[in-house]
Amino acid sequence: MSKAIEALTRFLDDQNWRYETMDESAIRGTTSHECGRWTWFASAEPENDFLQCQGIVPMNVPSEKRALAAEYLARANWGLRIGHFNMDWSDGEVRFQTTLVLESDREPVASQLEHLVFGNRWMVGHYLPGLMAVIYGKVSPKKAAADADAEPRAQPPAEAGPEAQSAPTTANRFMPGAN
Repeated sequence: MSKAIEALTRFLDDQNWRYETMDESAIRGTTSHECGRWTWFASAEPENDFLQCQGIVPMNVPSEKRALAAEYLARANWGLRIGHFNMDWSDGEVRFQTTLVLESDREPVASQLEHLVFGNRWMVGHYLPGLMAVIYGKVSPKKAAADADAEPRAQPPAEAGPEAQSAPTTANRFMPGAN
């Protein structure tokens, strides 16, 4: 198993996150937020200098809504300080990707892994309602993105569990307009 994935699995074990090993360089799991549940995976090829985490939005965008979804995702991406949304035009799959550049002689530390994982989880959870409003409602991409960016970023309640606790404070630092 790659050193980066080993470090990530230790971090996830400490956070009581469940995951499964896909192969020597990748793991996956599911997570949830107040707006839904989705799959995530993390991968690090030993010969590459990157550790990536991708949150996969739990529905594909219908072909007739992909242009609107693309506008929303471009607006959501604008100003983000960590990660970005991608959409596969062939099937409408949407992912949020965070990437950590690895130093060849060092394992990633917990704070880096926290940003990678919790930042990814929180960003999907934060922007998913707007994407759904664009796809299934009658909300314009501009309004949905503005609403998401204007939404207060409150702390989760203590009873939300360990996977919810660190995410907002971590992600808030990377949001548009954050100090």
